[in-house]
Amino acid sequence: MCFSFLFCSLLTTFAVKTNKRLMRKSNYDKFPSTRTDGMAVIGWEKIVSTLNEQWADEPVWAIDLYPGTYEEDFLAAFAKTGRKIIDTRTLMRPEEEIRQLTERFITDDVLFGYMSNIRLHEYFDNSILQIDGPCIIIGTGAAYIADKLSTLNSQLSTVPIAYADMARWEIQQRFRRHEVKALGIDNSQEESSRQYKRGYFNDWNIVDHYKDELMHSGRIQYWIDSNNRQQPKMISDQQFRQGMERTVRSPFRVVPFFDPAPWGGQWMKEVCDLPREQQNYGWCFDCVPEENSLYLNLDGVLVEFPSQDLVLMFSRQLLGEQVWARFGKSFPIRFDFLDTMGGGNLSLQVHPTNEFFQREFGMPYTQDESYYLLDAGEDAVVYLGLKEDIVR
Repeated sequence: MCFSFLFCSLLTTFAVKTNKRLMRKSNYDKFPSTRTDGMAVIGWEKIVSTLNEQWADEPVWAIDLYPGTYEEDFLAAFAKTGRKIIDTRTLMRPEEEIRQLTERFITDDVLFGYMSNIRLHEYFDNSILQIDGPCIIIGTGAAYIADKLSTLNSQLSTVPIAYADMARWEIQQRFRRHEVKALGIDNSQEESSRQYKRGYFNDWNIVDHYKDELMHSGRIQYWIDSNNRQQPKMISDQQFRQGMERTVRSPFRVVPFFDPAPWGGQWMKEVCDLPREQQNYGWCFDCVPEENSLYLNLDGVLVEFPSQDLVLMFSRQLLGEQVWARFGKSFPIRFDFLDTMGGGNLSLQVHPTNEFFQREFGMPYTQDESYYLLDAGEDAVVYLGLKEDIVR
């Protein structure tokens, strides 16, 4: 699901039949990447042993997690170090308090909410964390907790940080399988649309602000990609920054992803060489940085991070001075393929004005939209506009 499709400006529906000319070999690159120097550390055993070697003399480590990670995997992997494990969820305010804190942004509506201005520190209580012996703080906000420890303990040096990031598309798949919890609460059994809504309006906004601060502080030493549960990977912050800098300095593509829709068609199966067993594909998210991810290619190993990281780290260089001044750390353009060939009519899509969008949803700008028809059957039609007194 992508929330912003609810706010499209062009009121368009069209239906076309499957085009037999599409039976050709696809040259669509589903795995674009940026070459990055060095090697990735692969697998939990090697990740833990690498950090154990690098940080052996550090009394406290922070393994910060983006919401949507399999937290239990991190807790189990690092427990093997023999250090005391501190789960940041145990230091957060009670779930009922967090629901009360966030309810004005989540609202009772099935889809609509309001963009949160909460900051991550508001999720934690004010109790003083006591430590005795080497420990590892694991979870969202681990670096924040480490900072509190450093403030209270003058003998504690700067705590080393590893950050485990997540691609939002993978998070959405985990929502649909009811596998992960939201920030500070367990909503894993709710409808996936409601999980997405909380992520979109609240959790991701909060944690992206927090991650942005950490990223620019230069304190993160390692980045962990746990999108593939069976094969987590880790790279150094130097490699991460090199990959992002090389990406922003040249033409690039993000990693596309595909999703079915009630009106979805068959065109992209052939053009993009997608699994034929899927009933249809309605959307291809081909460049939506807040949703898509980036691949860094380290000696043939693809390491995946949210493409929003590029926007956060190099927004000014990426957007240019004028666009950056208007949109800040937000990429204001999205590119999608919509497929109705052999499917149904594209859903009616509407756009609010900037004023309405800001007032009702707390969003800084609305979306204007253009459609380019890339292919069509012989009897294809496009309907534009609305008729009065239509009830269905």
